[in-house]
Amino acid sequence: MSTKVNTLLGKEEIFRHVLIMKVINKIGALSSVTSLLAKHGVNITGVLAYVEEFEPEGFMIMLVDKVNDAIIKDLESNEHVTYINHLSIPLDTKFRPIVILLNSFNKTITELINQFSEHIVAPFLYRLGFAHGQTLYKQLFSNLQLSFELKFKKFLDILIALNLIKRYVLAKFSYTLIHLIIESTVDYCSETLKRCYFVRGIIQGFLTEMFNCEIEVFHEDIKERIYEILLKPRNSESK
Repeated sequence: MSTKVNTLLGKEEIFRHVLIMKVINKIGALSSVTSLLAKHGVNITGVLAYVEEFEPEGFMIMLVDKVNDAIIKDLESNEHVTYINHLSIPLDTKFRPIVILLNSFNKTITELINQFSEHIVAPFLYRLGFAHGQTLYKQLFSNLQLSFELKFKKFLDILIALNLIKRYVLAKFSYTLIHLIIESTVDYCSETLKRCYFVRGIIQGFLTEMFNCEIEVFHEDIKERIYEILLKPRNSESK
């Protein structure tokens, strides 16, 4: 654990550290990461790992007692680690591994997309995404002393780690306009279209909870694997 001053409360708080990683699905990946952390004197207090048998990558979530720049740099250089994100969460936050649930939903989403037409599955996927976007903010981000923009970027990084999106460009972020360009993880336009309902829902849910007001989509465009979306608080004027 580590301590730092909460500038809003004016007192020290104890923080736990969460490492979210994408790792190559091969023998030795887990031991490689844990050995590296041991060399840095890091105590691992919890590990959650998930990988499909034939998938090239899986993900790990580790609760650890400390993180610094040297640790992150070594993890980024590790041959088994393809992505890493770090969050510091106050100890009194009830951390629940919602990302595990999201990964399971990702598989469920694919099955729903393959079995049902767009007009049947779209409303369900949107509402499912919205609810989980709100929960993700409450559980992982509500107590973080970060700017809204940085919180949103870390949230998008988690979506990358879970293979919900491949990459993103945050073209504009302000209190009146958010312009986001996303590349999907799937190849076919029809599946991309259906999957975008879930992605749009989870993004709107996260932003609605963060801004504490309704966030609406006023423009979106899908071309092959690219999804472009513009959002704003309801009744605000875009600039």
